[in-house]
Amino acid sequence: MNFIENSSAIQLLNELGVSLDVLFQALWKHVLTVEVLRLRYKDNNLRDSLEKFFSPRDKKDSEAEAVNYFQEFGGSEFWNTTELRIKEIVSRTEKSVAAEMGAESSSVLAKIRGGKAVSEQEKREYQEKCQRAVSSVQMLKLHKVVDALQDVLEDKQKQYFIVIDDLDTNWASSEIRYRLIRALIEAIKKFRKIRNLKIVIAMRVDLLDTVFRETRDSGFQEEKFEAFFLRLRWEPSDLIDIMDRRIRKVLKDQYTKNDVGFYDVFQEKIGSEPTTKYITDRIAGRPRDAILFLNFIFQEAEGKTQITKRVIQQAEVLYSSSRATSLCQEWHDRFPNLHKYLNLLKGLNSRFLVSEFPLASLNDLLLDCVGFTSPDEISLLALEIAERGKGFENHAEALSFLNNVFSALFVVGAIGAKFEATGRPEWASNAAATPYHREFELNTQIYIHPMLYRHYGVRPIGTPK
Repeated sequence: MNFIENSSAIQLLNELGVSLDVLFQALWKHVLTVEVLRLRYKDNNLRDSLEKFFSPRDKKDSEAEAVNYFQEFGGSEFWNTTELRIKEIVSRTEKSVAAEMGAESSSVLAKIRGGKAVSEQEKREYQEKCQRAVSSVQMLKLHKVVDALQDVLEDKQKQYFIVIDDLDTNWASSEIRYRLIRALIEAIKKFRKIRNLKIVIAMRVDLLDTVFRETRDSGFQEEKFEAFFLRLRWEPSDLIDIMDRRIRKVLKDQYTKNDVGFYDVFQEKIGSEPTTKYITDRIAGRPRDAILFLNFIFQEAEGKTQITKRVIQQAEVLYSSSRATSLCQEWHDRFPNLHKYLNLLKGLNSRFLVSEFPLASLNDLLLDCVGFTSPDEISLLALEIAERGKGFENHAEALSFLNNVFSALFVVGAIGAKFEATGRPEWASNAAATPYHREFELNTQIYIHPMLYRHYGVRPIGTPK
């Protein structure tokens, strides 16, 4: 996708604030249409099947539009390479922008990037020209192609699935990537009418949170998207089953032909706590973390006759450090300085009231923020305070700043909280929707997640009831 963000036309449109949503949705609809056709005709001669379907004879109006689109965008080469087809669409956009803007396009882009003033009147004129350019390549015929897919997938008893993953990898710069992902979410709505086709997007909650936050526009209502989401949650019993399967696979391949399970390898308890609970409490409800912890345990148990409490705790040091690093990587786009905020947890009790937090440690954070090269919402607030040269004006200001830090740590899953004295501890991973901000009162009970105990030297004082 690099050629999308490297396109001078796309860069100009982006700099001028012209909405790229329609164009990006068209790109995804094209990609998904090609993949549906691949699935449908994979067992046949794709070329012959498509040319038969797209032949202009005896077609309904919607299918005739699909034929025109098919012929316009490559004819018999339509399906050969998705990348080339996307490049074709981007190329058309560039030509359309050039036709509207003429020789001005490159000079306008250089002017904006050089920080030179562009009057509001000029900007509006440029925006109108570019918006016309984008509208001219909206490819209305593509909508007809999507409609025609219902006839392509004529066997309603046969189900088709497309799974899209790895959206968190760096396949484009952050800004363009977020807009492309938002466009993807919007684009798949068009395919929902095809009853025997299911398109599934797999992504982490933090990525979805960032996409909506960065692409939010006027009138945006996140709750309208909730009906499209299925938030995966793993119960402790599910995680134990996964660990059983992992243990069975590892040991059966290397040591035995017999079926083995969790308690064939582990002791029943670590101290007074069941070993299953000790481990599941530390893996944040994520299967990949269960496998990661097990791998560290097997690594530490190499050459030993049994997996003891000491082996598990040695492995936990490695696991805890790994999870702290992963949290910072996963949330880097939103909180690039998360590692500094997590350091505030060092040496604390695993459970404490907000009123018990040592506010003096926030002064060190203020000093650290001065040297941050990638500011975020918390460090910008800290810089504002630090620039006064006096630190926090009063106790209330320090508590307000701490509230922002705790809210961030809550969102990323580093801490949980009991917001009501008679309630249960809440964790972001169990929330019905992604929490953007929470208010922490003086009597709010904070719980540091057990996965971070070892790395930050947290002192366990019991587990929440």
